[in-house]
Amino acid sequence: MTINKMTQFVITLVLLDCLVTPFILGAFYPKYSHMKMVLSVLGAKKSPVRLVYNFWMACLGIGFIIIGFKLFASYKSTWYIPSMLLLMVTISYAILDCLVSSIFSVGDSKEMLTLAEKLHGYGSAIGCTLFVLGGLFATMLLWKNHPLAARWLLICWLMAILTFGAFVSGDNVTQSVSGIKKLLIYNGLWQRLSFLLMYIPYIVLSLLKE
Repeated sequence: MTINKMTQFVITLVLLDCLVTPFILGAFYPKYSHMKMVLSVLGAKKSPVRLVYNFWMACLGIGFIIIGFKLFASYKSTWYIPSMLLLMVTISYAILDCLVSSIFSVGDSKEMLTLAEKLHGYGSAIGCTLFVLGGLFATMLLWKNHPLAARWLLICWLMAILTFGAFVSGDNVTQSVSGIKKLLIYNGLWQRLSFLLMYIPYIVLSLLKE
């Protein structure tokens, strides 16, 4: 099964929307810093764009589930195991990070005190960690028929691991830190870069499957 032009356009549009929409919402949130604040802050209880952000996250989750099944249907004949694994990590991300986050908002502090905050925190952590693996499975699917693209995706995956690691490490860094560690205070930047690198394999997969 191939991916038609309309499906390619929709997949690309959804993934680009993931990067653009937070900047639009951030414009309506005074003192929100894209460099230092994570995306989930836009959906926090005190956020003026909370309802819009959470609705967008729900739509995003549904979109990723559809994308996951579309890519699986297109690549399962190429190599079944990595295509199934890609489907599993995509759905895990869609449910645990997007849909769960749309229902259970993050707290106003980093401490997870309520059940809702714990569901959001642990769900997002597990979903995003699994999502990082998507780049590896995408690389495997393209290695035989598109070796050059596969090599670029491998580099993209390694960079995703590094940026995601920097994002996670930033949770334990104080604003007063100095030296090279000061780069870790830009939590929002590292999160956005890691997501960009995680989304690229999905766009490449949709464009190369004619």
